[in-house]
Amino acid sequence: MSVEQNHDLFKARAIEFVDWAQKGDIQKMLRYTSSKTLRDSGLDEVRRVYVNDVIPAFKAGSIKWSQSGVVSRDLSGNAGYRFDGCVSGENHFCFEIFVFGEGGELMIVTIRKR
Repeated sequence: MSVEQNHDLFKARAIEFVDWAQKGDIQKMLRYTSSKTLRDSGLDEVRRVYVNDVIPAFKAGSIKWSQSGVVSRDLSGNAGYRFDGCVSGENHFCFEIFVFGEGGELMIVTIRKR
């Protein structure tokens, strides 16, 4: 899958993931979290971060996304995208989310505040 030619698909996955966080759908969030992230951090730790940090942070806010993503590479040289956005509402903060191809699926590697 050519990263540059599929920008919109990568961004759609990032938007879906944030939508799931806003709805508190932990199962979909975990389903589309990179297996490398789950292996490196552990399922319980990722679940804890999503439940205690990510879901509450996104729950009551509206999202404004940057226009385009930035091509990014992981330590193995795999290409993906970093997308930036800001949450407004009770909590105002900006974040970045990394989306990479893995096993034919677009997966979230990480989401974090900037």
